[in-house]
Amino acid sequence: MEIHCHGGYLILQRVLELVLRQGARMAQPGEFTKRAFLSGRIDLTQAEAVVDLIRAKTMASLEIANQQLKGILHKEISTLKESLIQHLALIEAHIDFPEEDLDPIFRETVEKDLRTMIDRVSTMISTYEEVRSSGRVYHAPSSED
Repeated sequence: MEIHCHGGYLILQRVLELVLRQGARMAQPGEFTKRAFLSGRIDLTQAEAVVDLIRAKTMASLEIANQQLKGILHKEISTLKESLIQHLALIEAHIDFPEEDLDPIFRETVEKDLRTMIDRVSTMISTYEEVRSSGRVYHAPSSED
């Protein structure tokens, strides 16, 4: 619950003391972020972005953390996951229904696509490790990187 009231510092202090005496408690650091994560309103990458926003020391790191909060990394991972699922479905269809007239899958195309996805994940992992060890904010590599 949030309390909004008019007045200066002393009035706000008195209102806070009153509600605390009645059994209310102050929110713990990170409590609202934790509740948003547990209720599914944000994912883990967005919850971590809140911490990165708080720790940001430059405008650039603040902007990157804000983009993370908007779900950039989540979207990147979801795109990779969807692509893997599509490839898996096509491969399984060719294995399970060889007699069907399905579009042919060329081994080279599948291998190329999978290698591209592996490279993207490898880049994400190395960027994450580099950034975390340096104390900067993680920035998901764009598809143009």
